[in-house]
Amino acid sequence: MSGIDLQPLFSKESCFWCDGPMFDRETIEAYPELHQFRRHIKTRDHLVPLKDGGAGFTVPCCFNCNHAKGSLDPMEFRDKYRPDVPVEKVVQALLDAKLAHVAVAPRKKRVTKRRRVVR
Repeated sequence: MSGIDLQPLFSKESCFWCDGPMFDRETIEAYPELHQFRRHIKTRDHLVPLKDGGAGFTVPCCFNCNHAKGSLDPMEFRDKYRPDVPVEKVVQALLDAKLAHVAVAPRKKRVTKRRRVVR
């Protein structure tokens, strides 16, 4: 793809964590020559992991960063893998999540009673 301007093909959003450009999945699928950029597909990252009660509040994130973050706490991920991301940016996003009332208490596992099989 040398010589081709990729700028018009990028998504309008950049990754919250690495600030890198991202491609929409449809763009990657439409241009087979972009296969080398598949790790830059746009995804959404639950800033507060679902296991910790984060539900609904997401930030734009490239596949690489989303995969690396997994279920890590945002500050833990930042400290470990993305120390260049300003602390203020993460704190502000966490405040936004709290204000949006989507960082709820962790889900409780549903307990089901075992039924005894009588033979």
